[in-house]
Amino acid sequence: MAIIITGVSKGIGKQALEELEKHYDVVGCSRTIQEQETSNKLILKINVNNQKDLQRLVDKTMKKFGKIQALILNAGLGTFSKLEETTEKEYDEMYNTNLKSTFNLLKLALPILKKQNEGQIIAISSMAGLNPVPNGSVYASTKWALQGMIKSLKQELRETNIKVALIQPGSVKTHFFDKTSMTPNPQRILTPKDISRVITFILEQPTTSDIDEISVRPAYNPKRK
Repeated sequence: MAIIITGVSKGIGKQALEELEKHYDVVGCSRTIQEQETSNKLILKINVNNQKDLQRLVDKTMKKFGKIQALILNAGLGTFSKLEETTEKEYDEMYNTNLKSTFNLLKLALPILKKQNEGQIIAISSMAGLNPVPNGSVYASTKWALQGMIKSLKQELRETNIKVALIQPGSVKTHFFDKTSMTPNPQRILTPKDISRVITFILEQPTTSDIDEISVRPAYNPKRK
């Protein structure tokens, strides 16, 4: 299985890449990463907001592996502030990275998946796409929009063998919160590995099973190991 993963320099994407490369062919991309290549792995320095970069990502994957069997749409960012204090630049950055880049990559990959008549699309959304988020009105709106896009795409692909799934994590212990004033409870927070396990679970489903969406919340009384 050849898998494209966006946003692999840290957090969920990095963990997923490390886990999946043990068993699959993987192509990871990030705008802040060193390019490298092995027999079953290709790492590309890609800005998902650049159309030419996205085309290069798809072309390089096809040249090396000949197929795109799974697409993990993980790249994203968030700025948290009251709506009237959020700048237009911040608005554009969030919508471009969280939504438009997903739209553009899907536009490039879907013809390939349809020609193969197989594939798995996994979009990493957020619980913010289901619930209101104070000081996160713009960020949350990108995730609500992502939910609508991915769920509607699933309906468009019902007559194919292409599966589409959403993962909605709660707070995850990553660098996501470094540039925000939000401080999640360290005793109630998910790890990137928690979400990586969910990604693997979806990818390993048999052809008879199709996962729609999975929401993952931090446990109330976690037993950390």
